[in-house]
Amino acid sequence: MGNRPGHPGSAPSCVPGAVARVLTRVDELGCGEPPERTRRFFCPCMNGLAPEHAALVALLPIHDVNELLLRGVAECPSWPRATYACVLAMDPFRSTHAMLRTLARHGVTRVCNYPSVVALEPTLYEALDEFALSVQREVAFVRDASQAGFRVAARAESVHGAHEMLCAGAAALWVPGSLMDVSGDLLCEAAARRGTEIIVDAVMP
Repeated sequence: MGNRPGHPGSAPSCVPGAVARVLTRVDELGCGEPPERTRRFFCPCMNGLAPEHAALVALLPIHDVNELLLRGVAECPSWPRATYACVLAMDPFRSTHAMLRTLARHGVTRVCNYPSVVALEPTLYEALDEFALSVQREVAFVRDASQAGFRVAARAESVHGAHEMLCAGAAALWVPGSLMDVSGDLLCEAAARRGTEIIVDAVMP
């Protein structure tokens, strides 16, 4: 008997709407409009990091993630409207509303909760949860940004997490290709009900 939709081993019957491209330098922002099926994410904290580990290493206390973002946005002469600004939602030093107001002043209209705590190992993730720095902080960020009028692409790495982000008002889901391989039909069904775009990680060379 064949695999049922959404179960391991079953190929999703839908095709994701777009592929993510992460930009880490300000000079990359002026490279014209992206290809039709490409969604650009500006995440300067990943500049110089090995791509295969960047999402995890960027969460370490080696830099001020949102300061790098704000500095990069300020240096951009004209913010490209279709580019998402990647915000560390669990920033302990800045309020979400202050971040969003600053980004809006620079012409940013799209944001994403990235880098995300979902990249952490379970033990460390649980430790952060005790300090209210878990994924629920990211869900709140998605909700606040959506209500403030931003288009939000929510990073999610599980079906449950994707559903939470959709309920919070995400206009797009950014997910790993491996999650689409395993649960693509479930994600597509949930996204279709809300008219939400699905964006997948680009395949690393």
